[in-house]
Amino acid sequence: MLESGGRRPMLRGSMSSSSTSLTQTQTISENSTTASYPSAITYPSFASSRPNLNGYGYTSPSSPSTTYPSSSTSPFTYPSAYTTASSSSSSSHPNSYSSQYDITSPPQASLSPSLTRRRSDYIDQSQEALSLSQSHSSSGYPHQARSPIEYPVLAGSNSHQVQHMIRPPPLAASSPLGERQNNRAPLVPSSFPNVNGVAYPNSASTSLTPPVPPRIPSTFPVTYFPSSPAPTIGISGLKNLGNTCYMNAPIQCLSATYPFARFFLENKWKNAVNMQNKMGSKGALTSGFAGLLRMMWNGGTGDLRYLNPGEFRKTVCQLNSQYIGTDQHDSQEFLSFLLDGIHEDLNRILIRPNIVRTPEDEEKLEKLPAEVASEQEWKLWRESNDSVIVDYFQGQLKNQLKCLTCSKASTTYNAFSILSVPVPHGRSGKVPLKQSLDAFFNAEILENDDAWDCPQCKTKRPAAKQLSLARLPPILVIHLKRFEANGRFSDKVDTFVDFPLKALDMTGYMPASTGIAGAGAGAGVSVSSPDDPRTQVPPYRYDLYGVTNHVGNLSSGHYTAFVASRDKWMYCDDSVVKTVDSKQVVSQKAYVLFYKRTQI
Repeated sequence: MLESGGRRPMLRGSMSSSSTSLTQTQTISENSTTASYPSAITYPSFASSRPNLNGYGYTSPSSPSTTYPSSSTSPFTYPSAYTTASSSSSSSHPNSYSSQYDITSPPQASLSPSLTRRRSDYIDQSQEALSLSQSHSSSGYPHQARSPIEYPVLAGSNSHQVQHMIRPPPLAASSPLGERQNNRAPLVPSSFPNVNGVAYPNSASTSLTPPVPPRIPSTFPVTYFPSSPAPTIGISGLKNLGNTCYMNAPIQCLSATYPFARFFLENKWKNAVNMQNKMGSKGALTSGFAGLLRMMWNGGTGDLRYLNPGEFRKTVCQLNSQYIGTDQHDSQEFLSFLLDGIHEDLNRILIRPNIVRTPEDEEKLEKLPAEVASEQEWKLWRESNDSVIVDYFQGQLKNQLKCLTCSKASTTYNAFSILSVPVPHGRSGKVPLKQSLDAFFNAEILENDDAWDCPQCKTKRPAAKQLSLARLPPILVIHLKRFEANGRFSDKVDTFVDFPLKALDMTGYMPASTGIAGAGAGAGVSVSSPDDPRTQVPPYRYDLYGVTNHVGNLSSGHYTAFVASRDKWMYCDDSVVKTVDSKQVVSQKAYVLFYKRTQI
């Protein structure tokens, strides 16, 4: 969201999120539907634009309509509630929304088989009054009287059986009655059609609250890792296909994300693919990922203890051409690409609302208590982004700019999937993880060329920028930013970051809870139960279960992984998998840390 002064505050470091395009050449377009809401924040037409997140953005021109394809053309298995509505009929309805929602026209009323009487026999007094008014023109001259309409006897009818007849509709009123103004509020249907198994909101409620965008239903529970006993992870080596260690290492850690991996191992993803989302791959990336996970958990094929991930890599290269060839890539960037791609494939939102902010809206948001504003912004985010990736990996950052001259403040809230923190240069060559977190959340002064264009001072002013956590996810992924830009090259920071295997306490980085905003996880999700790891109630403690490591430099380095399985740690070096001592997990090579929230 833009600052009221026109400049979006930039987050320190590279914040990975659900915003990386699946392909460099893909043209992105979405639906466009108009809806207005009288709430404090303006909710304009439905469109495809996706909020910019942590530096990765989409540019999505809207398209005139959305077509919901029949389930017969989909390669995925959908529940009956999801696939029956779109192909029920090809007839068009005269109402304005019929072409968009493909609503079957109602059948014409059939005539009783014994109708032989005249229409004039069924005209009531109101009809007679209307006929009299129509028999004279405005000039006073009478119209020629119409002869009664005779209805023929239909075949098979019994003339002695006079059944109840539905009276034909009256003729449209003409002048002067037809010129009468109708000042009543327009009638609206009591309910909207059912599309893809999801009912549209009742139209009577749209005048009070913004409509909830139609979404793919989900019954898959979001849970903690099992604690007693700890789960045994299915692990297989992955063949290096030519500098593909950047891909193999993070996949090992995602496979070890037990409750998340179950969603794919149990084929729950097949009922969740969003075939309307132009930003996704219509399930191609997710299908390849799920297939690879199933093979890894089956322990390989034959006598081999490692797998060839060639089919999955082929899909990746088709979706993103930068991964074609044997060049080395950053494993954190690949992880971000994979999480974003799966999110777009499985985004439950079928129609994204396009939210436009005005300076007045931002002013109202600024006056709200921080906890209330955070909850409101999170629910707004979930109206456009709702998937298993959001459930497990996404949290929220609060970013505030404050003018040092007039004290004008502007606050934005941004979702994140990977928390990228700086690596300080320690004198002893070793720093605790807390020092990296403190450096990330320290206040920063913006001045000179980086000064803030203050909307109240109407000029550039020195400003303080403060980042803080607003929400924490069940799976906290921390990226240690070891590469620094130095002209055309990148230097690597080899500082030893000491991180805990157990009980990483993030409670001190979260705002104090007042309870006024509740402890919800987002739109349509009730998390009052302590069994849901999305609950925003302290304490926030995490245990390590995965690490990706890096040795060498960015252009000629190598990636490996550590993953926890039951009560031991496994070392994954492409096709080689072996058991190691837990003391080897914390090392100077650590690059990306995978933490799971623990239940207290």
